[in-house]
Amino acid sequence: FMVTGPVVVGFTMLLGATVALAGVVSGVTSLCSLVCRPVAGNVTDRVGKRRLAMASALLMLVSSAGHIVAASPIQLVVFRVIGGVGYSLCSVCMSTWFAQTLPQNRVGAAMSLFGMMNALGVAVGPALGISLFQSVGYRAVFVCSTVLAACSIACMGMVHDPGRPVRKEKVQDQQDAPRTGIKLLS
Repeated sequence: FMVTGPVVVGFTMLLGATVALAGVVSGVTSLCSLVCRPVAGNVTDRVGKRRLAMASALLMLVSSAGHIVAASPIQLVVFRVIGGVGYSLCSVCMSTWFAQTLPQNRVGAAMSLFGMMNALGVAVGPALGISLFQSVGYRAVFVCSTVLAACSIACMGMVHDPGRPVRKEKVQDQQDAPRTGIKLLS
């Protein structure tokens, strides 16, 4: 999804938007992602990670494909919001799913590699988008983003661990309750 970021302002202006509206179209994905993250965290705790990751990648695929067919800035806003929701779900879900598959004594080392790969994606994705735009145009960038989202879905299907939700244990009685200084009523 990072491939589309650096070219969306120019593409929005090509569709007839003002500079201000093009900035809004570009920024709506980040705003949507920011607002959705607390919800994404709660959903990630309750839903299987593979299902959620695939659904979020599907949202980003729909968003990227929508960029290909968008004929107006308003349509682009809709597809950017869809992508923002997908991105927020995916980014939260993937890190927790990955951490859940690791042995306890290797979580720190492995998560540092995961973080490094995320940083690399944030650096390489936009560079790829700009390079594609300069050589073959806007729509090719969106086709590339769509293909990469489809590849992500395929890769997620190959992971053996389904990332089952973590179940919270219920407090059995007063003695199992946390010691907060507040007496629980029966």
